[in-house]
Amino acid sequence: MKIVMGDMNAKVGNDDTGYGRAMGRQGCGVMDENGEKLLDFCSTYDLAIGGTLFPHNDIHKLTWNSPNGRDKNQIDHLMINGTRRHSLFDFRVMRGADVNSDHHLVIAIVKVKLRKTGTRKTGQQQLDVDKLRDPRVKSSFVLQLKNRFQILAELETDNQPTEEAANKGEQGKVYKITKIISGKYRRTTNSPIEDKQGRLLTTEAEQKARWAEQFCEVLNRPPPTIEAVIQEAEDDLDVSSTPPTKEEVIAAIKSLKNDAVDQSLRREQAGFRKGRGCTDQIFALRNIIEQCTEWQRKLYINFVDFEKAFDSIHRDSLWRILRNYGIPEQLVLVVKSFYTNFTCRVGNSNHKFQVKTGVRQGCVMSALLFNIAIDWVMRQATEGQKRGIRWTLFSTLEDLDFADDLALLSHTHQHMQEKHPDSVILPSKLA
Repeated sequence: MKIVMGDMNAKVGNDDTGYGRAMGRQGCGVMDENGEKLLDFCSTYDLAIGGTLFPHNDIHKLTWNSPNGRDKNQIDHLMINGTRRHSLFDFRVMRGADVNSDHHLVIAIVKVKLRKTGTRKTGQQQLDVDKLRDPRVKSSFVLQLKNRFQILAELETDNQPTEEAANKGEQGKVYKITKIISGKYRRTTNSPIEDKQGRLLTTEAEQKARWAEQFCEVLNRPPPTIEAVIQEAEDDLDVSSTPPTKEEVIAAIKSLKNDAVDQSLRREQAGFRKGRGCTDQIFALRNIIEQCTEWQRKLYINFVDFEKAFDSIHRDSLWRILRNYGIPEQLVLVVKSFYTNFTCRVGNSNHKFQVKTGVRQGCVMSALLFNIAIDWVMRQATEGQKRGIRWTLFSTLEDLDFADDLALLSHTHQHMQEKHPDSVILPSKLA
């Protein structure tokens, strides 16, 4: 158990936004600079401020009186580590104590259950070495030692491929070897493969052909029934469009991701962007929920996850969106060339099939291209509409996005009902 206490000369107030583990909502006053530093310290070392956890009258919370008797503050604190927070039962000021100070006496009630430490008496086993004088006992003992050391030698030999796999980052191979050594490895049997008519495929060639047929259907989605209206950009972005090499194309795409195009994307999107991540969106959403709960505002959240989003984007629509965002025509043609006659195959099979929809999995450009497509969809769905939650005095927050995972936000059920079709029907024009 860790307890830190003293005159911290810090006011933490009662607003626990962002510091829910370090304090409660029973503090007094308004947080000052020292209070913010104290809360940062508590968050770093997982401490909870006891004076903010228990409901009392203000006279039993204020620990200091100014010499003029008018100013009173809560600046004396006791902090306990978070794992022992349940051991603190109360924290309050005792005003009747005469301690000859402008600070009041502060008491805390802590209840701790201590486990009795017993001393184990372990007797050392006495070995009867005289038995080794018998030749038969001696030979049996030597044989058992050799057998046990032989097992250790075999483990050392088996450990070499494990270390090599670990150094190469092949965690799957490390896991498999470990299972084999421990005797817990079970070889999995593949499920039988059937064709579309339910006929069992027995030969390897037929099975590979069926896998190719399956992935060809999965990776090639039908074009949208209604094409999206995508306008050309008035001005191109300031991006060089001279004939590039393959290496220059990759470098240019990375540059676009971090600079020109990234700056034109909506701030609500955090997927595949430098300095942003899924945890940022979770933190923002939790703060929104806490604020709405505190201010008793209604909040509607609609979580949307598009099915096979990466594999279903209509490429012709994607090229038009790139032009709409001001990417030069020559660079659009270069990106488009990467997808011309793009084929896949399953494992080491010779059956190749052409992929006509979606973005390439694992390509450095795919995340950027997908972000641009989703950004266009959400711009069209929210442009000119104020159906989100109040964010600043003059703006609203419509959604929080992480790649194709969306959280639509509204204060009213009607606005959410209006926003949902726009956010779901529009993507159907691209996929």
